[in-house]
Amino acid sequence: MGEEVTSTVKTSSDGMVKITLEKYQELQELAQAKPPVIHRTVHRTPEIQAKDNVQVGATVLLIGLGLVAAGTLKLSTGLRQMKGLKN
Repeated sequence: MGEEVTSTVKTSSDGMVKITLEKYQELQELAQAKPPVIHRTVHRTPEIQAKDNVQVGATVLLIGLGLVAAGTLKLSTGLRQMKGLKN
């Protein structure tokens, strides 16, 4: 009739795994349970905040300097071209 189950998990020779109904329900409950919520707060010290401000400020300054340099080159090229057109 039915196989006698001595443990909750039984593996047959063809690789099929059989589990008891109780074990199946237990696994289903575990799968449906929501994981715990972990609240991680990072306390930033004034030193860390100061370093971040320096890094961001240096980046913005370098980008600004690059734009000023590119703008200056484009302006001088345009002025030279305009000067050449007038002659």
